Amino acid sequence: MKYSIGQLIDLPDELFLMIFKNLNNAALLYSLMNINTRLDRIISDPVFTRNLTLLRYFSNCLICPLVDTVIDRFCLQILPQIHYKINWLNLESLSMERILLAADYPNLHNLGLYNVDKKTAERVFAVFDILLTYMSTKDWEQALKQNIPERKGWVIKNRSDLDEKKLDLN
Repeated sequence: MKYSIGQLIDLPDELFLMIFKNLNNAALLYSLMNINTRLDRIISDPVFTRNLTLLRYFSNCLICPLVDTVIDRFCLQILPQIHYKINWLNLESLSMERILLAADYPNLHNLGLYNVDKKTAERVFAVFDILLTYMSTKDWEQALKQNIPERKGWVIKNRSDLDEKKLDLN
């Protein structure tokens, strides 16, 4: 009896999607990005690029940065290719600056920060204080447009009344 052995790459896209949905998105992107155009197309799907956790979490609740070679590949190759698809990033403090500076994230709506020391937290929250100051002015939309022109837009949610205001800065 003859057996034919097909190659993994011969699997249909649907089967790849089913398999890949059970894997860690960051590991998937790191392992398969730039292998070939077909795999790039499949793993560039928003299902795999929308939410990224770029840190290591151990069972004893220890959170560590990814290995430098992995961060290098993300910052130099992967993030510049998928940056506009990312909605949520989970980062830890030691690699957060490198990752945030690796690309512009125009659709980033959520940022999870882990192991952030007091000094770093104060710097990050200073940005939010500036935004809150602008929001408390009578014409905060105009203040944002004048002082933060490189940003394409903001979605600002007010916790007190749960109103959502979309601000187009163009």
